[in-house]
Amino acid sequence: MRLIFLDFDGVICNASTYADWSKVTRTGSELDAAHLIDTECAARVQRIVEALDAQIIVCSSWRHAHNINMLRAMLTLRGIGPGCVRAAIPRRINNYRGTEIAQYIAEKRIVLDDILILEDDPLTKAPELIPRQVRPSFRLGLTDTHVEQALALFGVVEGRKPTA
Repeated sequence: MRLIFLDFDGVICNASTYADWSKVTRTGSELDAAHLIDTECAARVQRIVEALDAQIIVCSSWRHAHNINMLRAMLTLRGIGPGCVRAAIPRRINNYRGTEIAQYIAEKRIVLDDILILEDDPLTKAPELIPRQVRPSFRLGLTDTHVEQALALFGVVEGRKPTA
């Protein structure tokens, strides 16, 4: 099983969506925050999920404010299939993102070659994860170039089914 560790801010939420946040009519629902998710960036994540036949593990700090069902609902609202989100990494106090991901991988006995990390921050405290990271910028979020980089980690060309 291939897994995508997905950060939100800097990957599917970018400078543009945060700039437009003041224009969003809010209802008071937790789902209002979904408007910070760029639909084009979300569509790119969905392309990666489909090309790799992968599932998503949420590693974003959003998991501290929203439970997994709300995160699924937000992602679904913005175009990422509801069955794609498998889990969120457990909340750990005073842990660095890379360390949290490394701990999750170790606990679940996940093979490093089966993961992709979509995270805009450097993973310097978990250097073993850096080769599995695609690192968008907060300014733009996930671009088509990042999709190509992500698929290349698995030897996949978009439009072709991955090999087992």
